[in-house]
Amino acid sequence: MSDRWVPLWIQREDRTAFLACLGLGTLYAIRQGVWPPQAGIWTLGRPNIWLRLKDDPEIADDLVEVFSAGDELSAIQKLIPDKYDSILDDLISRLETVLASAGEQYWLATWSSPEPEGDARPEPKEDLHTGTPQ
Repeated sequence: MSDRWVPLWIQREDRTAFLACLGLGTLYAIRQGVWPPQAGIWTLGRPNIWLRLKDDPEIADDLVEVFSAGDELSAIQKLIPDKYDSILDDLISRLETVLASAGEQYWLATWSSPEPEGDARPEPKEDLHTGTPQ
């Protein structure tokens, strides 16, 4: 196992619920002032997160759009502060709708230690920070 990365395995069919919860937790933290709006740039808005989901037919377009908007929160707060709260509320509402659409498809995850049974863990084929191919 890497000293820098901790592998977390999520069942394929649970990705929508997991990602919606991840996004909601991040946006709620930003909304409550626990994290600054810039956190959206370094979490949800990172291209290596949302670009891999963009053309996946199993992932809702709203989820991808909300994640990709994460990198705009800081700019929105600075440039159009009077609309910041309503835009953030809209992003949260969209993820709540995505999560509700998952119904009782709760997410199941497990820490990989050292490897899950079955297929070996594939090594990333792109830079994990930028999403560019290596």
